[in-house]
Amino acid sequence: MPIRTLSLYAQRIGRVFASATTWAKLVRQRRWRRPRRRAYPEKPKTGIRATYPNEYWHIDLTVIRLLDDTKCYLHAVIDNFSRRILSWRLSKRLAPTTMCEILKEAAKNFDQTPTVVADSGVENVNTGVDRLMADGVIRRLLAQVEVSFSNTMIEAF
Repeated sequence: MPIRTLSLYAQRIGRVFASATTWAKLVRQRRWRRPRRRAYPEKPKTGIRATYPNEYWHIDLTVIRLLDDTKCYLHAVIDNFSRRILSWRLSKRLAPTTMCEILKEAAKNFDQTPTVVADSGVENVNTGVDRLMADGVIRRLLAQVEVSFSNTMIEAF
């Protein structure tokens, strides 16, 4: 707390009757310093790091507003390891099935089951994507829900 507040508080509880200038002089003379510890632990700065290609994929939807005030919806899948865009689709309407289509398109060339990191939007959490998970095409992790970090790699794209 500030020195003035500290002096008023000490007077109010009846411990020390000293002015703020006296407190400031004592702080300087005795080199009293407050501990500068964080109240909460630091958030992790690094997200998921893949050790091989197609271990983790990031998916998201971006709304692009055009000059004539119409909207386009860009769905994209990006690989964490190589930072390569595996599949994308631009559509005029927001349809949850579009994400399923690009996930199938991205997964058709690979044998292994990737872990897909997604936010909890309606385009990523729906029956079509749940069916892909049940079929073993993908595994899904919800960013900021099932894991503590965000989906920044695809957000930056």
